[in-house]
Amino acid sequence: MKLLGLVRLNMRKIIALWILFSACAYGENQRVKVPKLADVVKEDHWALVERKSEDTIQYIRFRKSFTSDMDFTQLPKGIHVFWDFKADRNGMPADNSVLVRMAEFENNIIQNLEKDLSGVLVSVLTMDGYRQWTFCVKDSEVFFDRLNSMSQTGEPYPLEFENADGSGWNYYFEIADQFK
Repeated sequence: MKLLGLVRLNMRKIIALWILFSACAYGENQRVKVPKLADVVKEDHWALVERKSEDTIQYIRFRKSFTSDMDFTQLPKGIHVFWDFKADRNGMPADNSVLVRMAEFENNIIQNLEKDLSGVLVSVLTMDGYRQWTFCVKDSEVFFDRLNSMSQTGEPYPLEFENADGSGWNYYFEIADQFK
C-alpha cells in the first residue's frame, strides 16, 4: 500500500498515522468554550463560604462560574453597596426583619439590573454589622437610575456606596480565587 505514492507502509503504520492525524484533527475542533456572561448570570450558580474567627463569622456568597478569560468589557465599573445593621455577637443581624429587608433589596436590584445585563451582582459579604454587595455595571449612572426606580416597602434602605478600585471584577476574583 502506498501513502502519497512514495512510501510503502505496513498496516500497523497506517493505523498509527490514522490515530495520530485523527487525534490532531479532533483536538483542533475541540477548543475550550468560554462561557458568556449572560449564560453565567442565567444559570445563577452561587457558592457560600463561612469563615470563622475568634470574634466573628464571615459569610461570603459569590457567583461560581465567572472565569478570568470571559469578556467583561460590557460591565467595566464596580460598585460596592453597604448596609450597616445592629449585630449579634457573631456580627450577623440581630433582628430578622433586617434580613427580610436586605433580601427584598437584593431581589429588587437584581431584577432591575440583570434583566438587560446593565449590571450584575457578583458577590455578597456579611460580617461585623454590615453587608456588602459588589456589582459590576455598565456605568454608575445606569446603576443609580435603576436603584432609584425600584419599589420598596417601609423606610428607605440604609445604603452607602463606594466605587470599586479598578473594576468590580478585580474584587470578585480576589474573593473567588480563594475558594474555587
